[in-house]
Amino acid sequence: MIQVRTQGTTNAVQIPAELLRSIPRDWRLTGMGKFVVGAAIALGLGAVASSVAIFISAKGTSALKREMAEQGQVVPGVVVKTYRTGDDGKRDVFLYEFSVDGKAYTGRTDIELRASPHYQAGSSIPVRYLPSQPVKNWIDGHPPGGVPLFVIPLLGGGLLVGSYAIFRNLRRQEGLVSEGRAALARVMKVTRVRRGEQKKQRAQIEFVLLSGARQEAYIEFGRNAPQADSTIVIVYDRENPRRVLRYPACLVRAAKPGES
Repeated sequence: MIQVRTQGTTNAVQIPAELLRSIPRDWRLTGMGKFVVGAAIALGLGAVASSVAIFISAKGTSALKREMAEQGQVVPGVVVKTYRTGDDGKRDVFLYEFSVDGKAYTGRTDIELRASPHYQAGSSIPVRYLPSQPVKNWIDGHPPGGVPLFVIPLLGGGLLVGSYAIFRNLRRQEGLVSEGRAALARVMKVTRVRRGEQKKQRAQIEFVLLSGARQEAYIEFGRNAPQADSTIVIVYDRENPRRVLRYPACLVRAAKPGES
């Protein structure tokens, strides 16, 4: 193994034997890698399932509104309870009772605060119901909003983007672990940087290429960045040495000698 002693310590930093094997190296997912791949698959399946569910719900609500407009009847009802819900109480909820052919039914209608009639308990209200199924009802003039179809590409697309980002990061690590050259790098300095809402640490490193030339690059860490003047193991892209990955990586590792 290639090893370097870090200044101020008797411990030697070594390039693991699995990285000294010929390129391309066999690779394996780490425990975290398996978990992340599972999460990426779940996101992809979730995108499909949620899109289908929203579409079915939206179509069902649209069909019910159409049927109610064509066949619905209106009878008087009485509010039995009202309260507000949602963030900062932005919706009025009305619980009410009405009767059809001598049989009592209950219902619930949620109305946005800005459009609410502000009924109080005991108020008389018009209830629209479906004669074939009186349990399907609402306060007349306030049908359920349902989920708009434009939510499908927003939600489904967001989940797919998340899945793609995971597989892209996995592919990057797999490429460097399999095809990259191994080297020992000295951490020159570590600074704090911000990526949107995230705070990260950025390490500036220096290492020696196979040609003998010195190369500088940067690696970002979410936490537990190495200290300045320490030595770390990296793999770098042979064609673009600025593309580096600290080893061992979180998602992918090189197969060890003798590992099937």
